[in-house]
Amino acid sequence: MTDRNLMFLFLPMRLPIFILLLTVFLGVRCVKAETLHKEIQVDLDPVGDGTVVEKERYPAHAWLVWKRNTGEHPDLVVRDKRREYAAWEFYDFSFSEDEVTRTSESKMKVRALAQILNDGNYTLDKLISGLHLVTNNGNEWIFSGSTGINSSQSNEEEQTVHINLPAGAFQAHIVSPDSSQTELVYSLPRPASKSSSLLLLASGIGAFGVIMMGVSLRSRKPVRHLQPLSIKTVSPPALPVGSKWQLVGRTPGGRTLRLEITAAMFASSGNRLVLGRTAELCHVVVDDGSVSKQHAQIRSEGGNLMVADRNSSNGTAVNGQFNARPFDEVPLKDGDTLTLGEVKLDFTTG
Repeated sequence: MTDRNLMFLFLPMRLPIFILLLTVFLGVRCVKAETLHKEIQVDLDPVGDGTVVEKERYPAHAWLVWKRNTGEHPDLVVRDKRREYAAWEFYDFSFSEDEVTRTSESKMKVRALAQILNDGNYTLDKLISGLHLVTNNGNEWIFSGSTGINSSQSNEEEQTVHINLPAGAFQAHIVSPDSSQTELVYSLPRPASKSSSLLLLASGIGAFGVIMMGVSLRSRKPVRHLQPLSIKTVSPPALPVGSKWQLVGRTPGGRTLRLEITAAMFASSGNRLVLGRTAELCHVVVDDGSVSKQHAQIRSEGGNLMVADRNSSNGTAVNGQFNARPFDEVPLKDGDTLTLGEVKLDFTTG
């Protein structure tokens, strides 16, 4: 039998193998084409809260499925995000979509996204577990990786996470890289003490006064027939109602605490004041061992004040009623009693 005859004899046997290999090749290409790409941008503030913008770009078929099942129902989008990020505490959420690029965008504001460690440093571990570091440039860190199959769409999911640390952050480093427990740890500079700031301000005012006195003496000209000046007493303007508050109470050891909160403090801190034991991490210091480093926060909104626990060890209560969950806000009014750990403070308008 000639070689040509043998070739025709084995051709029917080779054809199924060729078809099988072609099917596998095309199947692999289809799987790669059905990859969900997710880009996450994170901007952290000095107290560990963060703004997260998540963009998800879908392949064509997955986009149609997502639109039909979820995208046309914004309430389901919020529900799915809360399930996906169950450890986060959202206090703001917005959503948009782009039909041309098949992209959905969710913008979330999250409290305590970066947690405080016992040594005063911050750790971020809720976004980068399982991803590997691509690059870092100063306070900007980029991670990426594949998270396997997306349960809702049955597609492979690739993630890229951009993290911007607060201004002034230093000693940022990775703990347990390329593992399921990856963390980004960083430090923040301690703010200057109030006494140092006041001393610097007083020095500046004094120097300015000396300069102005010298200028006045040089420019003074002799004047004849001076008339006596009439001096009017001008009273300082009264503070608007509700612009100053006091927290007065005692520690379990009997030490008196008197804390003051002003409208200017809210204006300089984004209408949110953090209360706690550690001066470097808080706007208002409550010095007692039962109070956490960052214990609670008071937020100003439309003339009203809202208080929330910041996942403290011993809890936060208003009039004896402890918050059910961390970051659940309740009103704080004149005459209320605010309890931080074992410290009870009477809240009054100044």
